[in-house]
Amino acid sequence: LRDETIITVDPIDAKDFDDAISIVKKDGFYELGVHIADVSYYVNENSAIDNEAYLRGVSVYLPERAIPMLPEKLSNDICSLREGEDRLTFSIFMKIGKSGEILSYEIKESIINNKKRFNYEEVQNVLDGLIDTEDDKIKALIITANELKENLKNKLYKDGMIDFSIGEPSFLYDPNGEIYNIIRKETLESHKIIEFFMIYANIC
Repeated sequence: LRDETIITVDPIDAKDFDDAISIVKKDGFYELGVHIADVSYYVNENSAIDNEAYLRGVSVYLPERAIPMLPEKLSNDICSLREGEDRLTFSIFMKIGKSGEILSYEIKESIINNKKRFNYEEVQNVLDGLIDTEDDKIKALIITANELKENLKNKLYKDGMIDFSIGEPSFLYDPNGEIYNIIRKETLESHKIIEFFMIYANIC
């Protein structure tokens, strides 16, 4: 998939990029791709790294630092879906109807090349018309992704989903590294794009 238009969307301070998206609208259907970094290619089962990762369970994200589940050389470099670099992934390809129903899907091993690393605020600014992209394919991807997000959201709400989003706390520090305020981070529509696409990937 090296030549496909694929992007990542993450927090502005993210160090590891573990999922990417692609989408096209064709004949009234959406063809959504969710591409997940293939860590298993590099981490053998029951190896020392695998056993340590099992003990840690998750990566822990603190306001000023992160304690990764895997060595940073893997999580932030070799496995991270960095812009302009070939990376090994598992891709979930979904054919989705205009009402948000999954018509078919398949999962394949793949190689992607991330065409652009976005943060959530940048994608939101594209949707709001505040900034433009240099690539028409990427702009079309973002607009189509937002359109599909609305359809998926409506389908999940109709099926009984409850949205518990209340915003994320963000710590503000003074020059000495002391917290002087905690504010609530606004949930953006760009957050919802990735959130609902990941829900659908998990459904498949």
